[in-house]
Amino acid sequence: MRAVCRLCGIEKNASDFTKHIAAGPLALWNLRRCKACTHSDYLARRNEPELYAAMVQASRNWKANNRQRHAELAREYRARHPEKVMAQNRLNYAIRKGRVIRQPCEVCGTEDRVHAHHKSYRPEDWYAVRWLCFVCHKIEHTEAQ
Repeated sequence: MRAVCRLCGIEKNASDFTKHIAAGPLALWNLRRCKACTHSDYLARRNEPELYAAMVQASRNWKANNRQRHAELAREYRARHPEKVMAQNRLNYAIRKGRVIRQPCEVCGTEDRVHAHHKSYRPEDWYAVRWLCFVCHKIEHTEAQ
């Protein structure tokens, strides 16, 4: 299946597009932006101080105005995914202690908002991670579905 990116206007394979999880299955009507445009758009917004500050402030405002809902969502996540929470906590502790060093994104090379992507949450794999920036990590998870 092929589609045209709404930003760059280039026709590409469906695998070159990001999938919007909430929008349903990977279908032509669900293909909006190619991965390259999504990533460059994010980096442009992230590097614009006013836009970045507005994004951060909007997030802080929502959390401040919805403390109970935010806490409830966090509790639900921890209850649904105890193995993920344990792996994330152990890795974060190792990073804080200097036993593991955060690396640049393996896909695009940026050092901005780099996440650790666990392939498995078994104890022996807690530290076997791929380093991906926020956008590449999101793409990795949408491709896996």
